[in-house]
Amino acid sequence: MKRNPWLFLVVLVALFALSVVTSYSQSTKTFNVGGGGSLLVKVVGDVALKTSSAGSVTVEALGIAPEDLADLSITQTDNSVRVEFRPDNGHSRNIRFNIGLPDHFDVDITTAGGDVSVTGNLTGRIVGKTAGGDVRVGNVDGTTNLTTAGGDITAGKVGGDVVFKTAGGDIRLDSAEGVVQVATSGGDIIVGEVGKSLDAKTSGGDIRITNINGDANASTSGGDVRVGKVAGTATLSTAGGDIECQGATGDIKVSTAGGDVVLKAISGSLDASTAGGDIRAEFNPDGKGTSSLTTAGGELEITLPAGARARIEAVIEIEGRWSTGREEYQILSDFKALDLVMDDQHKEIRGIFEINGGGELIKMKTVNGNIQIRKAGGGAN
Repeated sequence: MKRNPWLFLVVLVALFALSVVTSYSQSTKTFNVGGGGSLLVKVVGDVALKTSSAGSVTVEALGIAPEDLADLSITQTDNSVRVEFRPDNGHSRNIRFNIGLPDHFDVDITTAGGDVSVTGNLTGRIVGKTAGGDVRVGNVDGTTNLTTAGGDITAGKVGGDVVFKTAGGDIRLDSAEGVVQVATSGGDIIVGEVGKSLDAKTSGGDIRITNINGDANASTSGGDVRVGKVAGTATLSTAGGDIECQGATGDIKVSTAGGDVVLKAISGSLDASTAGGDIRAEFNPDGKGTSSLTTAGGELEITLPAGARARIEAVIEIEGRWSTGREEYQILSDFKALDLVMDDQHKEIRGIFEINGGGELIKMKTVNGNIQIRKAGGGAN
């Protein structure tokens, strides 16, 4: 009888596949718990949590080789469940832990090499750390502290304070009722409403924040900064993009080395500077400090309420031919100038404005650009 070599090959492949499938184990344990307990996970692999109203914790471990089972520990002490897996060798592959838990629970997760996800709504504290994956959580009514060395961090609504850190990904947060501290070395930061203060830093992306009900500190080395309304003071900076703020009720300081600045509804002292763009500000000085708008190569425009009290000192420095510059650039104002000078010796155009009898000092300075001082609603005064 003639043997079919192809049939022999198919059988061999099937036996090999069966050996691969059966070489890994699945371990499942269920514990009865009450609300307000805690879950501690210290493993290698992906960790996926799902909340429910059930009064139990179910742990399913997948992808663990039989020779590594001795390194797996799933235990319960009172109302706490502990899951540990740190194998001494590399037999196990594609390791994953699927864990179901009550929706009122504290969670502490550490994985040496996988993604972390929490699906559903959770009331409790979350701490999540991974050395090489993404971190995603749903809505959390409690403090949230998430860290990854190589992925994105995404979260829904958080009812407490937030600390997010990643060395190589984006950060996205729907909203938080507490203090927000977020930092990434290589991605964008996108945050919705912030209940208290914000501290956001990235070395390589944009920052976009909706509104902040407290002080704001946002900086990036390579992108734009766009912020809604800030209820307190604001410090916004970028080394390579535009800055925009829709409102601030405290002092605001903004700086960019390569973009435009747009500020609206600012109450308080203002310090705005750019090395290569325009600055436009709607500003109501509170009379408690000195304000400054400076650009090394663009236009300056400030809009003040009709009843604002301020003293404005505006300077245009002319580089190049003075005779051409004094004709090309000018200081335009809806408010009457106290003094307007063409300084031939220093190659400067200078203007002084005492608005409504004077008040907070506002300094405006540009190089080879126009300066405009507007009154809200238009019309000369």
